[in-house]
Amino acid sequence: MTVTLHHAETEADYNRLEALARDIWTEHYGPLLGMAQVDYMLDKFQSATAMQESGYTYLVALADGVPAGYCAYGADDNGLFISKLYVRRENRRQHVGKVLLDACLAFGAAAGAQTAWLTVNKYNTASIAVYEKLGFAVTADVVADIGGGYIMDDYKMERAISL
Repeated sequence: MTVTLHHAETEADYNRLEALARDIWTEHYGPLLGMAQVDYMLDKFQSATAMQESGYTYLVALADGVPAGYCAYGADDNGLFISKLYVRRENRRQHVGKVLLDACLAFGAAAGAQTAWLTVNKYNTASIAVYEKLGFAVTADVVADIGGGYIMDDYKMERAISL
């Protein structure tokens, strides 16, 4: 399997990302958060418009030409923030996430960031285990009101850009 990366730039790119997000989130987060919250978060944070207006750089991973996952990242005062990193179920354990993460870290290194950080749902144990394997450690609890009567109950995880 060959994994290539594509920067989202056009409206069509973001529309494809929205569809990919809906597939991944429905499968992975539906059982974890409930579909009402998933639908709310998809509309608020994962719609084509929300992604285009976010200020983050979006990359789509293509496995043999088929969308397999995506990430979003940007530099901030704390280093490199990895806002999103999601992989389709059928492409997990195929290093798609690692390819996306490496691209994020390369951007962070080029921007002079020393640290990469992200947030992950406290009950998303599979993703937490993957992040720990990739050098991230929990550094804080983060509870955020995202509106609509929903909260995000996350861990902040960090790692050095270069290990």
